[in-house]
Amino acid sequence: MTLLVNAYATVVVLPELNFRGEVLGQRDVSNPELAEHLQGFIGYVLQLDGEEMTQAKYYTMKHIERVKHQVSAEVDDDDLDDFVDWAESANAIVYLPDGSVRAPNGAQILPATDELILPPTLSSAWARKQRTEAALAQQDIRTPASLPAVIADEELSLRPASECLQRALGCCVAAVMADTRASGDPFSVAELQERFPQAYGWMTPEEREFVENAAASEQDCVNFTWRYEAVATLLWALNALPSLPDADEVCDVSALADLVMNMDVSKALQAAQYRAADDILNQLDLMYRLQWLVHDCNHQDQDVPESVDAGVVQERLYALNWLTGFDVADWDNIQTPA
Repeated sequence: MTLLVNAYATVVVLPELNFRGEVLGQRDVSNPELAEHLQGFIGYVLQLDGEEMTQAKYYTMKHIERVKHQVSAEVDDDDLDDFVDWAESANAIVYLPDGSVRAPNGAQILPATDELILPPTLSSAWARKQRTEAALAQQDIRTPASLPAVIADEELSLRPASECLQRALGCCVAAVMADTRASGDPFSVAELQERFPQAYGWMTPEEREFVENAAASEQDCVNFTWRYEAVATLLWALNALPSLPDADEVCDVSALADLVMNMDVSKALQAAQYRAADDILNQLDLMYRLQWLVHDCNHQDQDVPESVDAGVVQERLYALNWLTGFDVADWDNIQTPA
């Protein structure tokens, strides 16, 4: 007897289809139809088990958002072990004809059963999670073991480095406007355009609306001033900054402004490249766990540890979520849940 399987893999490089069976179809993110299909799949997942968002539904949705390959195949029952091995290496969830969503080994994720089953995680991500937890424990900071790992090495697909630099500079324009408004001596829109002739055009719709709204609220100014931390994170990822301060320290805004103001943007765009991916993922994992800590302290009405600045953590995680695709969204719609 054969079984029709649809596998949804998150790895960048799909392992060779070395399982025995008949491959009926294969597509990746270069096929625009896959994105539409995945949106429909997410809609299907969210309606399972009623309207309430559950842990299994949430993490299945996040897995689907990061899918880079879909493979459809018919596999004989006797050959399922080979398919399981392949699906594990591809970090795939599997949709079966009975409407269930399953882990590579066949354990049912959705509809939910009495045992909570979550989408798979590759070993490189688990190892990073354990290292982060151990480092935090040395600071007497503990986060739940149930918090999932972030992106694995094999799943990471950074945005083009030139796009990252453009995003950093566009974001910086809005932060500068917020900073000058808070100081009581705001730049005019014309001054910003003169000082940042290229970067002004790289602002997002939300940033442009803020910059061009002379009646922006005081809270908006505070929020966009904090964006300096996101700018610093993106420039650090590009090796334009040698390091980031500890999580309880804000970035050096003066040094950041000097760097941006004196940058030969055209040359910088051509030369842009990332630091080691491992560094970026380590920072993502750390900020993810610290963000949970901040949320938990707020929920419990407790003080955040002195070694953590909630604003710094929020902005670093925001930038890293966008950069790594840990949250698949445009900049203005990035979420930082824990």
